[in-house]
Amino acid sequence: MIVILLLSGSIFASVPTNKNLIKNSPAKIENNLLNGIHSNNNGLQISSTYFLGEMKSEKALIPLMNLLRSGKTDGARAMAALSLIKIGNQRGIYKVMQEAKFNDSKNIRKLCKHLYKSYVFEKLYKNFSPTNSLVITEVSN
Repeated sequence: MIVILLLSGSIFASVPTNKNLIKNSPAKIENNLLNGIHSNNNGLQISSTYFLGEMKSEKALIPLMNLLRSGKTDGARAMAALSLIKIGNQRGIYKVMQEAKFNDSKNIRKLCKHLYKSYVFEKLYKNFSPTNSLVITEVSN
C-alpha cells in the first residue's frame, strides 16, 4: 500500500500545470480550437468558438465567419457572432452587421443586430470625453 502511494505521488508530480501548458503552447491550443470549430460535436464546436473569441484569434476570422453564415445550430451561429465581435476585426464586424440583415434565422438576425449596436456604442463611448460633450443647462425666465 505504501508503494502505491509513493508511485501515485511521483506520477502526479510530473503533470504540467494548466498555467505552464498555456504559456508554452498558445499556437497548439489555437490550432486545436480551430479544429474544434469543424467538429460534429455541437458542444465542442461552441466551446472552441468561445475560446477563440476570448483569445482574439485572427486565424479564426474566416472559419468563424463561415460558421456564422452556415452553422448547423443557432447556438453555434450565436457564439460565432459573439466571438467575431470580441476579436474586433473590421471584416468580422462587417459580417455580423450583414447577418443582422440577411441571416436565415430570425433569432440570429436579432442577436447580430444587438451585438453590432453594442459594439458601435462601446466604440463611441470610449471616445467620449465629458470635456468635449455638449452641456445643456436649463434657462429660467
